[in-house]
Amino acid sequence: MSKSTTPLTPAQLAARQANAKNSTGPRTDEGKARAAQNALLHGLCSLAPVLPGEDPAEFERMLAQWIKEMDPGNADERRMVYDMCCAARAADRVRDADAAAAAIRIREAGEAWDRARAATLAAATALRSPADLERLLARADGVRRLIADWEEEDAALAAGESYCPNSLAWAAARLGCDANPYDDDALQEPRVRAFHTLGLALQVDGGAGHEANARFRAAGIVPDTDRPRERFRAIIAGELEALRALLPGLEAEEAEQRRQAMDAAAVDTSDEGARRHRYLQDHQRTFRQLSTALIACKNARLKLYGRILSGSENEPAWTPTAATPPAPQAPPRNEPKNDATPEYERRFDGSYGLAAPRPASSVVVGVAPTTPTAPPRRF
Repeated sequence: MSKSTTPLTPAQLAARQANAKNSTGPRTDEGKARAAQNALLHGLCSLAPVLPGEDPAEFERMLAQWIKEMDPGNADERRMVYDMCCAARAADRVRDADAAAAAIRIREAGEAWDRARAATLAAATALRSPADLERLLARADGVRRLIADWEEEDAALAAGESYCPNSLAWAAARLGCDANPYDDDALQEPRVRAFHTLGLALQVDGGAGHEANARFRAAGIVPDTDRPRERFRAIIAGELEALRALLPGLEAEEAEQRRQAMDAAAVDTSDEGARRHRYLQDHQRTFRQLSTALIACKNARLKLYGRILSGSENEPAWTPTAATPPAPQAPPRNEPKNDATPEYERRFDGSYGLAAPRPASSVVVGVAPTTPTAPPRRF
């Protein structure tokens, strides 16, 4: 079934043609160069020598240094050096991206660790129970918080500020004492009893705490008003000394825990990390193949030049010569059956033949021969 089409009016056709002129894409060289990079995401798998944002002069310096060191002898070797430089630059690009990603992960891991510690510190500083104080004393930031609180309290006492019941409850919580000492069991503990009597004396010295004074006196406790401010500052000084002695070990432990959390984040187990590792292996493999091919090409070229230029006996000539025919061999000699000695003569054509036989000389044992031997015939 064919679809029926409505013919375009001249106005619609003109509008479409005008719109088509606006969607022809870039026309200048700069626009075409920018459009060619539209599909570029990260450039880690690209062998392009220079990507947008990189310095072309750096690549040119690198290429010039490699050409100087590797000394290519022909166009093929220069091309190999150029490709090796591109592969090395691509591998460096992957390493830089991996290092940047690792730095981000490590920094974020440290910040996350700090945020988690700060959240637990805020919950523990409320000091709603002695367990909260134990949690503060087990961590460096908690000890630093207690040191800052005690220093602020000591400065207020040194300035002569009045001591109110809220301040007494605050100090009791940081000393691990019961903040509500009015029950009989709490007052029987010597440390709690001594602290609260001293705090009551501070309140009485400031003109406050009459209700608490009446309760303590009803329980048979008389506050000691002998220099309560100085004695309380001595307690604070002892607490500060103990906390400062505890702090270095806790800080070292805290720094080690933070470092371990950051080291764990340095290992990239994500899909992006696996892809970067694969890109790096591909570029390194390309570099090794090009390096092997360049060495083989240089060796072949140097061997060829050596054969052409060498004239020594150890190097054979490059142009093969005609084979030299073997020298003629003399026919085998047959031993005579008598004392006659056959002789062979060389003919003018280079062959050998049996010479005319000559009688053997008469030889008598012990007697010199009487017939002289004829000299050998010479040709």
